Amino acid sequence: MKRSDLYREWARVQDMCEGSGTSSLLCVRRNGKCDFHEFTIGAFHDTDSEYSFAQAIVEGRPAFVGDVLFCEDDTTIVVRGVDKRGVLIADCSNGKTGALYTIDFVSWNPPLSVRSLEDRITRIENHLGI
Repeated sequence: MKRSDLYREWARVQDMCEGSGTSSLLCVRRNGKCDFHEFTIGAFHDTDSEYSFAQAIVEGRPAFVGDVLFCEDDTTIVVRGVDKRGVLIADCSNGKTGALYTIDFVSWNPPLSVRSLEDRITRIENHLGI
C-alpha cells in the first residue's frame, strides 16, 4: 500500500472513531497485530509492513475485514470492507453480499435462541423450586 493510501485510511479511521469512545490506535493493525506501542500517530514509516484498518466500530470494538458478526435474525455476516460512501460491505450466511446501511442490528455475540432461553428459564425455575 502506498504511503498516501495509508494516510487516507488513517483519516477515515479517525473520522469513524470520533465520538465512538474507541481509540483509533486500536483500529490499526501492523502485520496482523495491534501494536499501538510502536505505532506513532501518522507515522507510516514502514511501508513494507502490512497495515490493516478497522472497517466499522461494533459495540465499541473495531471490526476488521474477515471478522464474523451476528444479526438479530441468526444471520452470520463476514466483514468485507467499506465502499466509497463509507457503507459497510459484508458477506451474509444466506450467500448474498450486501451493504449494511446501519450496524444497529449487528453484534459480536450470536442471538440467544428461543429454545436456549426457555431452557435457561426452566433451569432457574427448577433451581428456585418455582
